[in-house]
Amino acid sequence: MQQLRSGEANGAVAPRRRILICDDECEIADMVASLMEREGFSCRACYDPPAKRSR
Repeated sequence: MQQLRSGEANGAVAPRRRILICDDECEIADMVASLMEREGFSCRACYDPPAKRSR
């Protein structure tokens, strides 16, 4: 059974949800961001702790 995302039933496109992935391990942050983007989220990865607070 296919799930409908918010707004798909009436043809409207739902806005993409945004996620900030923060991890000091670049490979892990990039992998998580990639997986979440496949699910329709807009992601940004950051690897530097001070950058986390400024986003």
